[in-house]
Amino acid sequence: MKLVLLFLIINIGSCFSQNNSGIVTYKVTSSKLSDTITNKKAKELFLMISKNFESLEYELSFNGNESLFYIKDGLESDNKIASGFMKQAILVACDDIIYTNSNLKLNIIKEELLGDVFLIKDSLVNDWKISSDTKIINGYTCLKASKILDKNKIRVKNEVVVAWFAKDIPVSFGPKGNFGLPGLILEVEHNNVIFYAKNINFDKKVEIQKPTDGIEMTYIEYQDYIDKKIKEYGFEKN
Repeated sequence: MKLVLLFLIINIGSCFSQNNSGIVTYKVTSSKLSDTITNKKAKELFLMISKNFESLEYELSFNGNESLFYIKDGLESDNKIASGFMKQAILVACDDIIYTNSNLKLNIIKEELLGDVFLIKDSLVNDWKISSDTKIINGYTCLKASKILDKNKIRVKNEVVVAWFAKDIPVSFGPKGNFGLPGLILEVEHNNVIFYAKNINFDKKVEIQKPTDGIEMTYIEYQDYIDKKIKEYGFEKN
């Protein structure tokens, strides 16, 4: 009996160790935003950009209390027009490198803007509301959760984030720095862009490299910087 218990304890510990370190590959698609766009040119532009979403792949590396979210290499096209729409698709989806530390409850976002590189430090706020809705993603039963990002100097209105997480994978991370749910986020929708898990590879050897080499700012300071540039260049916020 003691040997059986010892075997179970070892295997449970081994499973948790595997689930605590790995790499998730995410693909990108869009919700039916185009159905709500009344401006013909804007709708055509969105459709051209969103066609490139299917070519995008992102990775989420996680190990213990750290994760790193980034776009995979090798996505540029030789066709200049296609390459231009691809760049726009990356900008719409996510062109940042996002480091998350669950112990410090901190995101560090590496972002390039107007020729400068920024390291934006943002405190993690976990105000998710979990519902009883479920669906199967990559063989895992996932629960639905949502939260609201309040309007600020960068966001022109409140934005809703919807996530689907797998409780069977005891990791609190997800794409685009989303964090704090009791399970790995396998799908997330924000601003009509959907990231969904294509492949999950558990690995004990994942190393997380925190972004370096940039102008350090808090998220509040970065909002002020963006607001200043908007006024400086005469852009309308919306």
